[in-house]
Amino acid sequence: MMMKIETTRNISAEPEKVWRIVGEQFGEISEWSSGVIASALDGPLSDGVTRTCELSGSGGGPGGVITEQVTRFDRDHQSLTYHIRSGLPPMFGDVSNAWQITGTGPGRSTVRSELNVDLKWWAKPMTPMVRKQFGRTIEGLLKELADAVEAR
Repeated sequence: MMMKIETTRNISAEPEKVWRIVGEQFGEISEWSSGVIASALDGPLSDGVTRTCELSGSGGGPGGVITEQVTRFDRDHQSLTYHIRSGLPPMFGDVSNAWQITGTGPGRSTVRSELNVDLKWWAKPMTPMVRKQFGRTIEGLLKELADAVEAR
């Protein structure tokens, strides 16, 4: 069973400015997210590139290193999707996150995250707790994104 967690946030900035940080600077998430100590891409930004993130363990999440592979990078539509390939606890199957930036008016944007999480069958009873934790994590990430974009 795939669990979908959709989160949106309005940001006081043009969509191009938001996309620059979310999309064009995808490998540099450690510059604005407190949950990521270091981050790097293994090649040019495009479909198939891998981002490695060293996590701080703040916000209740585990520390450690995760790798994420971009499976869809679309500059024209200011959207991208990545799958977490390694570094998650064994209770997780496939985990992906899709970002979409849209303009909502002069100097206004909406950022949408659609996180899809597959739990192993034996972890299904933990679905409510996992949903709550991932929801808080994404909400916090979007707040930090808004703070970073609006400060620039």
